Amino acid sequence: MDRAVWMQVLQAVAVMWKRGWLDKDDQGLDHAKKELFDQIGQLLKVEGGDLCVSQVVGLRLLEALVTEFSSSKASAVGLSFAFHRACHESFERAGLRESCLLALGLLTQIAPQAQASTFELSGVRLEAVRACLAVLDTCLLWDFRLGDGSGKSASRTFKSDSAMGQQREHLLFKTGSNIRPGEAWRSVLVESDLLAELCRLYHATKTAAIRFPERGADEIPHVIRQLLAHLASVNGAVFADEAQKISFVGRLLEASLFGIVAQPIAPMDVAAGLSQTFDTTTHKTDVNEALCAASSAEYLDMCSFLAHLVSNVGVETLIKLPFSRILEALLALSRHLLEGAALNASRGASAAQQQAGRVHDEDEDIDNSWLMEAFAHLLEIWGALVEWVRATEDALLRSGVEQHQQQPDPARENAVRLVRGFATPLYKVYVEKRLVMARFSMEREEKETFNEDELAEDPSALDDHLLGVTALGRVEPLPSIELLSAVLEQYSSRLSSCASAPANESTTSEIGKLSEELFWVVMLAAYLLADTGEGERPMIPNRILRLSKSFVDQATQLHPANLTLEQAKQDPVVKLSWMILGLVEFEAERVRASQGADERVSPLLSEKLLIALTRWSMTYLFPEHGLYEPMGRKAIKQGLPQSIELSFGPNAQGTQVLDFLVKSAGTYLSNWGTESHVNKEGLALLRAIVENEATKGVLLKMASWQALFQAHIASVGHPTWAPLNGLTSEGQGALAEILLKSLEVSRSADEGQRGQALQHMRQLVAPVKQRLAAITAKLEAESQVPKGRLVSSASSLQAPEQVQNLKRLMELCLGVVRAATSGPLAQWCREFTIDALLSSWTPISLAALVFLRDAPRSSAISGNAKELLSAILQLLGTFCEEQLTLTPSAQLNPVLESCNRMLQVYSEIRSANVEMDEEAWANDLKAVLLILTQIAEREMLDLSDDIGGAPIGNTAVDVTPAAVVMRGVSLVFPLMTKDVLQYPGLAEQFFQLLTMMIDVYPNQVAALSPQMFSPIVQALEFGIADHRVGVSRKSFEALCSLAQFHATQTQGNPPQPGLGANLHPNGANSPSVLLLLLQTVFSFVVFQSFDSSLLNPAANAMLALIACEQEQFTPMVEQIIQNQQDPALRDRLSHAFTGLVRNNNIQLTFDRANLRKFQANLLTFVNEVRGFMRKN
Repeated sequence: MDRAVWMQVLQAVAVMWKRGWLDKDDQGLDHAKKELFDQIGQLLKVEGGDLCVSQVVGLRLLEALVTEFSSSKASAVGLSFAFHRACHESFERAGLRESCLLALGLLTQIAPQAQASTFELSGVRLEAVRACLAVLDTCLLWDFRLGDGSGKSASRTFKSDSAMGQQREHLLFKTGSNIRPGEAWRSVLVESDLLAELCRLYHATKTAAIRFPERGADEIPHVIRQLLAHLASVNGAVFADEAQKISFVGRLLEASLFGIVAQPIAPMDVAAGLSQTFDTTTHKTDVNEALCAASSAEYLDMCSFLAHLVSNVGVETLIKLPFSRILEALLALSRHLLEGAALNASRGASAAQQQAGRVHDEDEDIDNSWLMEAFAHLLEIWGALVEWVRATEDALLRSGVEQHQQQPDPARENAVRLVRGFATPLYKVYVEKRLVMARFSMEREEKETFNEDELAEDPSALDDHLLGVTALGRVEPLPSIELLSAVLEQYSSRLSSCASAPANESTTSEIGKLSEELFWVVMLAAYLLADTGEGERPMIPNRILRLSKSFVDQATQLHPANLTLEQAKQDPVVKLSWMILGLVEFEAERVRASQGADERVSPLLSEKLLIALTRWSMTYLFPEHGLYEPMGRKAIKQGLPQSIELSFGPNAQGTQVLDFLVKSAGTYLSNWGTESHVNKEGLALLRAIVENEATKGVLLKMASWQALFQAHIASVGHPTWAPLNGLTSEGQGALAEILLKSLEVSRSADEGQRGQALQHMRQLVAPVKQRLAAITAKLEAESQVPKGRLVSSASSLQAPEQVQNLKRLMELCLGVVRAATSGPLAQWCREFTIDALLSSWTPISLAALVFLRDAPRSSAISGNAKELLSAILQLLGTFCEEQLTLTPSAQLNPVLESCNRMLQVYSEIRSANVEMDEEAWANDLKAVLLILTQIAEREMLDLSDDIGGAPIGNTAVDVTPAAVVMRGVSLVFPLMTKDVLQYPGLAEQFFQLLTMMIDVYPNQVAALSPQMFSPIVQALEFGIADHRVGVSRKSFEALCSLAQFHATQTQGNPPQPGLGANLHPNGANSPSVLLLLLQTVFSFVVFQSFDSSLLNPAANAMLALIACEQEQFTPMVEQIIQNQQDPALRDRLSHAFTGLVRNNNIQLTFDRANLRKFQANLLTFVNEVRGFMRKN
C-alpha cells in the first residue's frame, strides 16, 4: 500500500476514535482506550533487535491520534468547538502522556544502536526514527491547558505544524513561549533519559545525514534540535522544586553549549564557507555545500536555542550554575561568530575583485548572513544578562537609599562582576570586527553594480542591532567610551589627511572606506550616549550619568560648583560628544566649500552624522533639570552632572552648540540639495531643536536661525527657489512647518512676544501668498482662453517649472496646516490656510477643471490638471482632519464654501468621465470621504468655543455643514460598489463616515432616496463578509448605529418612522433590509471563519437588529430550527437560541452592561451550534 494511502487510513482511524472519545453511554470505553494503547505498544515491540514496519505503523498511528486531538489541528468532523475542546482536555488527561511514553520507549532502544559502527540510517530504520521523532515533536507541540497549577496556558509558536511537517530550515520562537505540562509530565520530560537519548541519537546521525542526503535523513538533526528547543521551553509545575529546575537547565546547557556547540558538524570557518578541507573527494562540491549548510544551520539553531532557554528560565537560574564557565563559553561563541563574519566579508571582497562589475547581491551582504543572525540571538542573551545587572544594581542603590547601607550578597555581586567582566571585551571585539567588515564591504561594493532597490536599508533592523550592541557597551561605559573616542580620533584624522590630499582614485577609494568605518563608529557612539524618547524627551542613560557624575566628583573633590569649562571638556562623555560635533563640522565644511560638488564627501556618513546629532541633541542639548532631580525615598537620581550642564546647558557655551547645530543643518539644506536623504535628516535635526521647549526663546535671537528664516523667505520669493532650490517640495514644506513652530508662544504671552511672533509669521507666509496670488490670477486668465486655442497658448499647466511651483506652494500650505498645533500660532496658521483655500486654491481648482475638461485628454495640461485637483483635495482633507474641529464658527463658512466648491469640481470630473488611473481615483474618493467625515464630526464635537477668530473673506451665501455633507453623500454613495470598497482605506473611511452621519444626521440618512440608500445596504453586506478585520469591524459599528437609530425611533413615545420607506424598498410585503442584514450577521457568526475580535462588534449589531425586528425574529429562528433534519440537533439549536436571548437577563436596550451580557450569550451560542450548523 502506498505510504500516503495508509497515512490517510490511520488519520481516519484517529477521527473515528475522537468521535466516540466522550461517549458516556459506553461502559467499556475506558477499557477500549486502554486496549488501544496496549495494542499500539505491541506494535512497537522490537523483536530480535531489528526494526520493522509494525513499529512505523504504530508510531504513525500515535502521531495521527495526537494530531487529531489537538484543537488547532482537528479535522472537520461536524462537531462544535466545545466538543473539540473537551476532547483536547480529555486526551491531555489520558492519552497524550501515554503516547509520548510509547515513543520514548522505542527511542531508548534505537539510540544505543545508532552508536554502533554498523548502524545505517536507511529503509525501515530511517522511517522508524523519523516516525518516533515526529510523535515526540507532535506531543510537545501540544497546547497544555490542565497540568500547570499556575493556570497559564501555553502561548507558543509550537501550535503551528511540527518541524518535520513544515521542513523548516531553522528554529522559530516567540518571545515568552513556554511549555507548562504540569507535574504529571515530570517523569517523562525531566526525570527520564529523553534528553540524553536525543543527544546520543543526534551525534550518531548528524554526519551520516550529510554524507548520504539521498536517503532522506538530512532533516533528522534539525528535528532533534527542535525537540531540544521544546525541552528548553519547559517550565512551571513540571519541576518539583527550584533545585530540579536548575539541574535540568544545567543538563540542557551541557547538551547544547558544551556539547553540540563544542563538537560541531564543522568548525566555524568551514561553516562560514571559508575552508575547503574535507575528508572525502567524492562529489566534493555537493558534499561541501551540504556540510556548510548543515553546520551553519546547527550553529544558528543552537544560538536560537540558547536565547530561548535564557528567556524561559531567566538569569536568576543561570547564576546558580557554574556561571563563569557559561559566560566564558558564550563569549567564545560570540567572538567566533564575529571573527567568522569578518573573514566572510574579506572573502566576499576578494571575490568581487576577481569579478569586477558583477551585479551586487544583497543576500551576500554580511549583515544578511547566518553569522550575524546567529550573533543577534546571542545578543539577546547578553541583553538579558545586562538587564539583570542593571536591575540588580538599581535594587542595591535603592536599598542603600532606603536603609543607608547595602546588605551584601556575595554570590549576586560576583555574578554582576562576571557579566561586566565578559561584556566589556565582547564590545571591544565587536567594534574591531565591525570596522573590518565595513572596510571589506566597501572594497566589495567598489567592484559591483547596484540596483536602486538594493541601496535602501532597513532602519528598524539596524536600530534593533545597535540597541543590542549598546547594551554591552553600557555595562562598563568608561572603557567603551574611551575605545570609541580613540577610534573616532584615529579615523577622523585619517579622513582629514585623505581629504586634504590631491583627488585621485586611491584617495577617493580610501575616503569611501573611512566614511563607511566612521559611519559605524558614529552610530555606535550616538547609541551609547543617548536613547530615543518615543514621544517624550529622553534622559541621559543612568550609567552614562553616573560616569559623568563620578568624573565631576573626582575633578572637583566633591565640589561640583568649582568645575571649569576646560575641566568639563575632559569628562569622557563630553569629550566623545565634542568629537562627534567636530566630525560634523569637518564634513559640513567640506560640503559648504564645494557647494556639494565634491564626490568624495560621503552622503551616507553625512546622513548618519545628522541622525546621531538628532539623537544626541534630544538628550544633551539644553537638558531639562527636572528629569534628573531625586524624587521620593527610593530615588536613585543624582542630579544633572555639572560637566554636561556647563557644556550643553542653557548658557553661553550651550548656545554656541545650538548655533553650530543650526548652521550645520543649514549648510546641508543650502548646499546639498541633490541628497534628499541627507536633507531629510537635516530637517529632522531642526525639528528636534524646535521641539525642545528650552530652545524656543533662544532661537529667534540667534543670527543663524534668522539666516535660515531669511533663506527660506528668499527661496519662496525667488523664481527658481534659490538658495534652497535643492530641497524637495516636501522638504520645503517641512522647513516652513519647523520655522513656524519656533514661533509658538503661550496664550498668556505678553503683547510684545505675541507681536514679534506674528510679525515673523507674516514674513514667512507673505511670499507664499504673493506667489499664490500671482499664479491664481494667471491660471484664471488662461482658463478664459477659447477651447480651440488652449493647448497652443503658453499654459502654466504645460510648463514643468510652473507645475513644480504649484507643488511647492501646496507643500508650503500643508506645512502651515501641520504647524497649527496650539496657542496664537494655531490661530494665525489656520486663518492663513482658510484664506488661501478660499482666495487661491478654490479658484485654481475651478481653472484646472476648465483645462481638464477642454484640453485633449492625452496632453500634459490634462495630466497636470488632474494631479493639481487631487493635490487640492488632499490639502483640504488634511486641513479638515487637523484643524476643522478647532475652527471658530465665525471662520467656518469660508471653509464650508471651499469644500462645497471642491465637491462641485469633483462632481463635474465624475460627470465628464475624466480618465484617471485607479490609485489616483481612489485617493480622491478617500479624500472626499475624509472631508465629509470631518465636517460631520465637527457638528458633533465642536472644540472651538473658547477660540477667538475674525471672519475671513467674503462668501456669497451661508453654507450649512449638513448641506455640504449631504451634497457629498449624493456624489460618493452611488460609487460605493464592491469593487471600489476593495481599495485600501476606502471601506474603512466610508463606514466611518456612515457611522458619523447616523450619529449626527440620522433623519437625513433615513430620508435618503432608495437609489442613495441601496448602496449603503450593499456596502454593509460587503463589509461584514470582508476578509480585512478593520473593514468588518467598522461595518458592524455602522450597522449597529443604523439599527439602534431605527429601534430608538420606532419604539419612542410617540413612535417615529425610523428608516421609513427605506426599510422596505421592494414593497411593504417584502422582508425589511434590517431583517436581511440580521440574517447576514447570523450567517457570519455561525458559518464564516473570522477573527475572534469581531464577535463583540457583531453581537452589538445583532442585538440592535433583534430590537428592530422583534416580530420577525421569532419566525426567522423557527425556520432555522426546522431546517435541521436531526431532531436532536433541532433541540440543541432551540435550547441555544433560548439562551441567546434570555440568559443573563438580557434586555433590548443598548447600555454598555446589557451589551456585554449579550456578547457573552453570543459567544456561548456560537460555541454550542457552530460545529454542527457548519456541517449541515
